Amino acid sequence: MKLKDKLWLWGQTEGSHHIDDAFGLPAKSRMSPMEGAYYFGIKNMCRVVMRGLPALPFDQDAMVLDTMDNVVWSIVGDSSCGLVDYTREIARLAKIYTNISGAIMDDVFRDSRLAHFTPEVISGYKKTLKERAGRELPVWAVVYTNELLENRRPYLAACDTLVMWTWKSEDLVKLEDNLAKLKALAPDKKIYVGCYMWDYGNKCEMSEEKMQLQLDTYYKWLKEEKVEGIVFGSNCCADLGLKASDMVRDFVRIHGDEEI
Repeated sequence: MKLKDKLWLWGQTEGSHHIDDAFGLPAKSRMSPMEGAYYFGIKNMCRVVMRGLPALPFDQDAMVLDTMDNVVWSIVGDSSCGLVDYTREIARLAKIYTNISGAIMDDVFRDSRLAHFTPEVISGYKKTLKERAGRELPVWAVVYTNELLENRRPYLAACDTLVMWTWKSEDLVKLEDNLAKLKALAPDKKIYVGCYMWDYGNKCEMSEEKMQLQLDTYYKWLKEEKVEGIVFGSNCCADLGLKASDMVRDFVRIHGDEEI
């Protein structure tokens, strides 16, 4: 297996990060998820609903993404999507597109959403996916480093795969400690790490130093088999002339064909 087989793109509808200027991005991105995957040379994607986009049905996006090696689709979108779940839609598409290899939930471990997205609800999603798709579809979930708390343990246990994200760049110095925390809370789960190219928590550009820290740390973890892969976020800031975007392209070009 090559290292690039472990790389994923966090794919969201073009322009969805700019609807209300919530993240302070310097311009409006026009790059689609598929264009982002091609731009970076990445063949796996988490296709995530944000601000209700894409709208149902998802057939057009699923058709376009049929060239990807793996696609993990939203069953729960970002927090702006409320309590909507897309489980039946993803199960329907998984019967058509065999490269749909899982389902993902975004922002479900926030305090404001814990009461609804309970371990029982998550287990129900897994059951519905299997029954309606006719095959196992692992359930992934986003977990931010500020959510690595004891009361999240049963929620994490209900998932199959976790993607750890660091919202504010100043917390990247705690990467080793936070990975250890997550492994202690969810010892039997597959873990991916999210790599932001924009400092969303501080609404500013990711410094070259912090970007290099992420790339170096995650590369080391991949080589040591501490994590399953890296998820780069995202196409919605990749065409804005950011140095971090160039650094990701260089990382894929330099390391992508290494055997791992």
